[in-house]
Formats: sequence, C-alpha cells, structure tokens
Amino acid sequence: MPHDLARAALQGLLNRTGIPKDAVDYLIYGTVIQEVKTSNVAREAALGAGFSDKIPAHTVTMACISSNQAMTSAVGLIAAGQCDAVVAGGVEFMSDVPIRHSRKMRKTMLSLNKAKTVGQRLSLLGTIRLAHLSPE
Repeated sequence: MPHDLARAALQGLLNRTGIPKDAVDYLIYGTVIQEVKTSNVAREAALGAGFSDKIPAHTVTMACISSNQAMTSAVGLIAAGQCDAVVAGGVEFMSDVPIRHSRKMRKTMLSLNKAKTVGQRLSLLGTIRLAHLSPE
C-alpha cells in the first residue's frame, strides 16, 4: 500500500539522519492516483512511522506534479516562518492501480450486489456487454 511505502521511507529518513521525530513540524506527500482506502497517505504514513498525531500531515493529488507541489508547499511553510522542518515527498503504488469501470458496469455491479435471487443475478449478468468491461 502507498502509505506502507511512505512509512518505510520516513523510517529510513529518521534512521539515516538521526533527526528526532518531534523536530518535524509538518509532513506533506504527493501522489498521482489516490488510494481509495487511504484518504490521507501522508497522515497514515506519519502515524505508522511513529510521528505524533499532533504533527499536521496532508496529501497533494495533482497528477504528475504532486510530489513537486508537496516540496513547494514545504518550502513555502518554511519561508513563511510557519515551520522549521518539513518532510515532503511522493509515493505511488503503480502495481495496484485502481481500475475504474464504465458507469454502466458500475451500475450493474451494484445491482448484482442487491439482487436477491439467482435468477435476478443471471438476468443482470446477461446485460453485461463487452464494452462495459472497458476501464475508464
């Protein structure tokens, strides 16, 4: 999971630099494709790496410039005098990219979930066309 990768990177950063966790004022991560199960990769990674829940963390999702925007935001926080130390980075999990089905396929899958009988399910399965299987 992306937050596991980011957690490992944070732990590696702490081990290599020796910087204390409480010296970090803010954490920002960028990601191109947001994982549905984790709404804030930076927060999950920070907590997993042992950072205090009082240290703010947010995730930037801006397509291919996400991690650059995370770094730019970190520089802005430091330049404005709001923070002394900010950790910024990026993370992706491209081996498990969420595939989004067409609207018709999603509607059919939701209806399948609600179907009460085998006959209803078979009827719904019969409505699926090859075009419905194309990801968006």
